[in-house]
Amino acid sequence: PVQVSEADNAYGADLSGATIMLDIGHGGKSEGAYGADIDHPEAERNYYLALLLKEELERTGATVVLNRGASEGLNAEERCMALKALKPDLCIAIHHDGNTSSRPHGFGAFHSTLFSVDAARYIYDATMAADIYSTDPAGNRNRFEWHYYFVARMSDCPVVLTENGFMSNPVDFSGIVDHDTNVKKAQAIARGTAQYFLSLRLPQPEPDPEPE
Repeated sequence: PVQVSEADNAYGADLSGATIMLDIGHGGKSEGAYGADIDHPEAERNYYLALLLKEELERTGATVVLNRGASEGLNAEERCMALKALKPDLCIAIHHDGNTSSRPHGFGAFHSTLFSVDAARYIYDATMAADIYSTDPAGNRNRFEWHYYFVARMSDCPVVLTENGFMSNPVDFSGIVDHDTNVKKAQAIARGTAQYFLSLRLPQPEPDPEPE
């Protein structure tokens, strides 16, 4: 794995040398889930959050690549091909959830392979520690678990699928369309990402003893 170092910045890490792809959900004709405001479909909100996350990750020195533009759409095969061509050290998929009921709420960090579990766990823990999402048991869907996400199963690098709140839940949606809340979400994911990369550091050899 790419070797990073600690640093005196907001995330405590220098991720220079690490390449991260942001897999931005939906786009083009696929607008994804809708909330109370049809002017802000999931595809647009995914891109908005991805831009903020890109900015936060670049503060650590990481190279961040977006796999689509604001209005561009990609199918699953195109997403996989882009991921395999870039060969990043980590891929974070940005989505927002939806449901036929307005009750479910919360954040999800999902993994499809064993080598993605740790990255998902760090991102989940950092996000939940940021106190962005409600933990009210009624409709609670804060989840860290396996998911069948196609892009993650076809990847050679760790992939974390994030579901950043429910478009169908009024409380979650108010945060989804709020700039400051999106900044907090981006910072939390970036913090978990930095902690994940720091956990991959190999033990450093002990220096040779000074000659007597």
